[in-house]
Amino acid sequence: MVLFCILGRRACLGESLAKMEFFMFFVTFLQRYNVRFPEGYTASAEPKQNPLVRQPQNYQIVFEPR
Repeated sequence: MVLFCILGRRACLGESLAKMEFFMFFVTFLQRYNVRFPEGYTASAEPKQNPLVRQPQNYQIVFEPR
């Protein structure tokens, strides 16, 4: 009962562990691969033209083992 008062009724007890695990996975991935755009590809930060929802453009990315 005391734990619910501190964290709230719907707080996830494993959220901090999940964040740490995701960080470790992402950093390990970046250490093992070079991430770049394909030759001749220009990325745009402009959102897609959708009247209901703003969403980013699709990107092409190349992952090369180091």
